[in-house]
Amino acid sequence: MNGRIHLKNMVFYGYHGNLAEENALGQRFMIDLVMTLDISEAARADNLQATVDYIEVYRICRQIVEHDRVKLLETLANHLLDRILEA
Repeated sequence: MNGRIHLKNMVFYGYHGNLAEENALGQRFMIDLVMTLDISEAARADNLQATVDYIEVYRICRQIVEHDRVKLLETLANHLLDRILEA
């Protein structure tokens, strides 16, 4: 059984962009993340180890947005995806 976990309205402050002002001043980044996954084992067992730990996903997003620096939002999104799938 597939289910979705939504992390909505995550707001972080980061220094991303191609313009010098974006890198010097920084800005707020608002992120919505939707994860689709098989939740059947987690629902049956009522066990966090059988599903995605969304607190850890939030931590990964925060770490990347607040500490990495990239020029393009596409690159930022790709970093988020890679790190979440890796975890």
